[in-house]
Amino acid sequence: MHTFIITAIIAVLAVLAAALVTISHRTDIGALLMPDRPVVKYRGNQPRRQHRTDAGADLKCSETTTIHPGTQMLIGTGTYLEIPHGHYGEVVPRSSLPLKYDCTVANSPGIIDQDYRGEIKVNVYNFGTGPVTFQAGERIAQLLIHEATPVEFKHTTRLSNTERGTGGHGSTGKD
Repeated sequence: MHTFIITAIIAVLAVLAAALVTISHRTDIGALLMPDRPVVKYRGNQPRRQHRTDAGADLKCSETTTIHPGTQMLIGTGTYLEIPHGHYGEVVPRSSLPLKYDCTVANSPGIIDQDYRGEIKVNVYNFGTGPVTFQAGERIAQLLIHEATPVEFKHTTRLSNTERGTGGHGSTGKD
């Protein structure tokens, strides 16, 4: 009798393991393993990861835009988000932006508060010597979603001492 029960349990476990492998190839396994992870709702253009494990999701230019040298421009993405309570978004440049286009996100990181519902726009600065044109649908920035830690600020007349003290802006040297 015990042998029959053990055999049945092993058979059920084998079927479950096979099903999990099949599901993992068809869906985001993270959604199955972490069903309570935050969901960011979107309207318009979907932010997309190029790989499942990417930290950032690409934001695309919603219309063809030219930025002249030494100027910056807000570029629309056609993306609208509903970031869950307790989180915020961060807009950062793609690593190829300065290499390919002599451009960067001017206010990087750009912060998106959880209660903002307008279009996500990217403030791109052209530090090059010629105009740069981004085509509609071209990836221009990445979106990161982070958990926000609520804090309170408390006034004091004295801060604790540290080894670093007031040293900043390169005070630790060039090494």
